[in-house]
Amino acid sequence: MGGRRAGTFATISPITITILFVPNLWTLLLRGSLRWAELQCFFHKRPNMVDLLVKLYDIPDPSETLAALAAHGIVVRRAMANEKTQVADWIRNRFGDRWAAECEAAFARQPIACFIALYKTQMVGFACHDATCANFFGPIGIDPVSRHKGVGRALLLATLQSMHHGGYAYAIVGSAGPEEFFEKCAGAIAIPGSTPGIYPSTTIKRQ
Repeated sequence: MGGRRAGTFATISPITITILFVPNLWTLLLRGSLRWAELQCFFHKRPNMVDLLVKLYDIPDPSETLAALAAHGIVVRRAMANEKTQVADWIRNRFGDRWAAECEAAFARQPIACFIALYKTQMVGFACHDATCANFFGPIGIDPVSRHKGVGRALLLATLQSMHHGGYAYAIVGSAGPEEFFEKCAGAIAIPGSTPGIYPSTTIKRQ
């Protein structure tokens, strides 16, 4: 019986085992906070994820996009130091520890390199820069219920404008996806030879 059981588990994919045994993963999948394709990326590096280059001196002015959101009660602004724990927890609960860690790195900068989108007093999205590397944009994440409303575009342009005001002429979007979003909103172009990028092929596992 033991051999049969071991053989059965040997045929189950790592993704399936993760879904069965990782707490809250089903909740994330059902809420739309974690897509199946994103889950697969934890186990299989997507070969088409390239770095993108953005000309900061040629990005659209975010004022109109920000004003349109404000008319619907959504405000995009730079995060404050006393919001670090709340912002990092919000990101961790929806997008995982890695993005939360990068957000905390962005909070260590002055001025803080993290922008948030708020509907009344509730976070609906965030974007960071200069977190993993200097001159890098990201990560960026939008709550599923607030997607396709211009929140991502507003956060992207506000954050890129901040990078431009900080003295950068160009920004790099590391391991970008979906590329079409950055191309449409900011005129980003792929950087040849940027796969697999800066992130190591081996990562630290939980002990």
